Formats: sequence, C-alpha cells, structure tokens
Amino acid sequence: GDVEKKYLAGLAGEMVQERGTLTNYLRKNTVNNMVYICTPSEEGAKYAELDYKVLDVKNGLSLTEIRLHTGRTHQIRVQFAAHGTPLVGDTKYGAPAAASVGRARREPLALCAVRLSFLHPVTGERMEFSTEPQFTL
Repeated sequence: GDVEKKYLAGLAGEMVQERGTLTNYLRKNTVNNMVYICTPSEEGAKYAELDYKVLDVKNGLSLTEIRLHTGRTHQIRVQFAAHGTPLVGDTKYGAPAAASVGRARREPLALCAVRLSFLHPVTGERMEFSTEPQFTL
C-alpha cells in the first residue's frame, strides 16, 4: 500500500469520461501470454483497479495519466482495450493499425512509468523516481 505508480499512456480513441476508475477481474492465459477480462468467480481471476485522467486529446488520440491501485500483468493494456481505447501501437490488445502508423515495428508501446514512489524498507524514507515519457501524441 505504500507503493505509488503513475503512468502516462497514449490511447487510440477517446474515453467517455475525462476521469474515472476502471475496475475489472483479470485472468492470464499462460499459453498465449494474453490477459483477459473475466468474472470474479473464474479460476485465476484477480481484482484490478486503476484511476485515470485524460490530459489531452489530439487527432483521435488521448494522452492519459494513470495511477495503479493494483499491479496486474498487462493490466493497463487490457483494461483500456476493454473500454475501446487500446494503447497506441498495442496491436496485441486491439489497437488499429492506423494508430501505429509511423512507429517502428518493435518500438515500445505508448506507455511510460513516469513516477514510482515507495518507503525504503530499512530507513522508512520516501524514495521517489521519475522520468519523462519517450512518446508524444
């Protein structure tokens, strides 16, 4: 509960609301290394929650700030794709090819962990690390 993670993501599309919370249950398929939205009662279901705020919208793309409450595998990718706004360049989770135009084939997704903060386990001091995203809309 002491770890804070903040991300910036470029989404292909526009969120219905400018800010909100996404909550889902996720299940990983280890055969194809994909994660899916599922029901709470499914075997392997794990609760996933994040908050988001749209910072800018340009040419059908949205720059979005994300704060994770849980840290599930592919969580951000799956939850936004399920709401019709996959990450730019994320064809694995449904981004249209048009949202990937101009991107190198193996270039990273439009997702960047811009801030990580936690309490040092020995000293109790707040440790904070940040960086600038390597993408623009």
